[in-house]
Parts: sequence; structure tokens; C-alpha cells
Amino acid sequence: MRYVFIITYGRSGSTLVQSILNDIPGWRISGENYNTLYYIYKSVRSANRSHEDYGKQQTNATNPWYGAEHIDADTFTTDLVESFKRNILNPSEDTRVLGFKEIRHFGIDMDDLGGYLNFLRACFAPAKFVFNMREPGAVAKSGFKAGWWKGQDPAKIESNIARYNDMMLALAASSDCCLISYDQYTRSSDALRPLFDFLGEQFEERAVEKALSNRLVH
Repeated sequence: MRYVFIITYGRSGSTLVQSILNDIPGWRISGENYNTLYYIYKSVRSANRSHEDYGKQQTNATNPWYGAEHIDADTFTTDLVESFKRNILNPSEDTRVLGFKEIRHFGIDMDDLGGYLNFLRACFAPAKFVFNMREPGAVAKSGFKAGWWKGQDPAKIESNIARYNDMMLALAASSDCCLISYDQYTRSSDALRPLFDFLGEQFEERAVEKALSNRLVH
């Protein structure tokens, strides 16, 4: 099994990318899950830290970290990750590439997001990451039109998107990452050819063009 994760934010065209990738035989790229896997990462990190900081020696019932020496963080990690694969991603028998897209990464700083990606690399090998970006002004306009961010400052929204784009540009420098732009691939499907090369899949122009022509309502 191979794994692909779409990392992005709302109103970026990520559902369109999800649709395009699911047209590839054997692919199952699920939609959002309220960032469930990120919180699994946080839980795993807390379990590891508890054991590392307070589980190096025997404890008794008067110790505030009683039992920390018995924490099995590796098994805890494996159990959570395997449960996520089965119960959230739910692959079928013919699935050969599994993954999902998520938009809820605001508020996560670059070090923390980098740590999360390393967690995914370790637990979902071999994994690839697709960073999907869009021009900040267009994101803000689309979001306000959809009823998001009512009463918020448009300039602040654009600034947050621009900051996140910069973060994605930096993270996407890794060889297991690919950066795509909604502004480019909605003008020409050829902009997605490098993505298909990166994923090791055949670029089917007609199928991609058809997916790009579908108007998604959400």
C-alpha cells in the first residue's frame, strides 16, 4: 500500500484535486476528517513524552506519574494508526493508494507541522504529500462568498493564507512533496502533469479535463 496526503486550507480547490486522484484506478483519497490524524500524532507525542520523562524508573502509587514506566508508546502508536486506516480511511480490497485531504492546519506552526509530516512518513511508509495552494485574495473572496469568516477582516484572512503558502513552499522542498497551484491547473490541465509524474501515474488528459470541468457545490 502507498499513501498520499493532500495538505491545504479551505477554498483552495482541494476537493477538485481529491476528485481527480480518485479517478485513478485503485486510488482511495478520502475527504476531510476534522484533522483526526493530527490529534493521533499529538496523543502519540504525549505518550512518548510521558514515558521518556517519567518512565525511566519504577514508580509507586504515591508518584504523580505512577505507571509511566509501563507505557508502551510503540504499540499505542501502531494500534491507533492501524485503527485509523481501517475505520477512517476504510480501504477496499482493490485499493493500492490510500490517503485523504485535510484543510485544518491553521494555528499549527511550521515546526509542529513538520513534526506531524515526519510522523506520517514513519507510520505510513511510503508516503507522498501534495501541497495545494491558491492566491490568497481569491481564497478570501471565495470564503466570504460561501459564508465563511463573517465579520472578520479580509486583510487578515489574506495575510494568514499568504503565511501558510510560504510555509507550504518551504515544506514542499522535500523530495516526497509536490506543490500544485489552483490558479495554474484551472487555467490549464497541463499544470497537473508534474503531479502525475511525481505520483508515478499516467496522466489521462481527458479524465483530468472532465474533472476540472465539473462545478463542485459546497
